[in-house]
Order: sequence, then C-alpha cells, then structure tokens
Amino acid sequence: MRFSLLSVTPRINKDEDRLVARTSLMGLLLTLTFLHRAVIVDPKRKSVIIRRRLFWFLTSERKVPFKRIESLSYDYEDWNPSTGMGFTGNTTDCFSVKLNLTNGKQVHLFHFFGEGTFVNNSIYPDWMYWSDYAFDAAGDQAEKSRAYVTVLQKLLNVPLR
Repeated sequence: MRFSLLSVTPRINKDEDRLVARTSLMGLLLTLTFLHRAVIVDPKRKSVIIRRRLFWFLTSERKVPFKRIESLSYDYEDWNPSTGMGFTGNTTDCFSVKLNLTNGKQVHLFHFFGEGTFVNNSIYPDWMYWSDYAFDAAGDQAEKSRAYVTVLQKLLNVPLR
C-alpha cells in the first residue's frame, strides 16, 4: 500500500506552459519554514530557474539554460542504517534529482524522501516475515520521483544517467 502521508515530496504542477516544483507543506513544516525551494522549467525561455529561500529573508535565484544541461542524475539511497547492515526492516528511501551540466558540475533540484518497503537482509527466509510483507505500508516517493524525472527528461531532451 502506498500513502502520500508517509513521504515528503515536492508539489509538482503545470503553470501555463511551465513545470513548477515547490517545497511541499510537509517539507516546510519539517524545516520550520526555514527552507523553501522552487524549480521552474520554462520551455519558452529554454531555462531552468532554481529559487531558494533560507530562513525568511535570504533568497537566491539561479538560471540554467537548457544548452548547458548535459544529462539528469536520478539517484537512490537507503537512509535506514539497520537495513544496510544485514537486518530486517523498512527502508528509508531518498531519491534525488540533479542536473549534470556541461562543465562537469551538478545542480541539485529535489530530494524525494519517505518510508520505504520492508526488506529482509537477514539469514532467515522471507516466509518468516510474512506479516511484515503482508501489512507493509510505504510512501509514494518512488512513483513521484520517477514521474518527475520522466517529465524533466522529455522537456529538457537530455539522457538520464
């Protein structure tokens, strides 16, 4: 079962012809409204605009032209230390989306974070954990991050790395 309440993902919508992703309400609450990010992909101006607000008054804006974007990076990390050390449990998923520029630098866009699925990394067989598998609930961060990367890839016309 997938639930959006078990994940912290940006709000993604279409504003006129632009793709706009913003820090979600849950993300704002978790950071006590100190951090806010907006990523605007504007096909007419052929640029990606990244706006950041730190605390309530430090703002910055960066424009990246499409021609400077070489590819997209889509990475996954499990932030739950116990599942990485050979134990059982729910993963803590973190998907990150970045722009790879022609000068070799990366520009971070967003993290998609949330409760993952149950995994058995132990020496015991999976059937011993049937109830954990049967009643497992996870966030929708994997689906939302994949959808965002797919749309970005089509708008920017770049490969995924």
